[in-house]
Amino acid sequence: MNSSFWYLIWLCVFRVKKLKETLVTVQQLDKTMSNLRSWLSRIEAELSRPITYSVCHEQEIQRRLAEQQEAQVEFRTHTFIWSAHTKPVRCTPHRCST
Repeated sequence: MNSSFWYLIWLCVFRVKKLKETLVTVQQLDKTMSNLRSWLSRIEAELSRPITYSVCHEQEIQRRLAEQQEAQVEFRTHTFIWSAHTKPVRCTPHRCST
């Protein structure tokens, strides 16, 4: 009886710890999602603007090309960061035997 009681206490403590860890993970995910939404809004606004040239010469074209390349690098960086946050998590039911 005594060992079963302590086992239940331990199990409760363990579950509280896991719930706290889960809460921290969900809060981090919420912050990451918020940052992603902000970034996507900014990128969407940039991409929706038409490209206009004040003068059409090589220097202007090279400047615009460099801007596009920077945007592409930024997109790839965010894609890499986001994929690191969205790794699948395997959950298995906790089975206890007494």
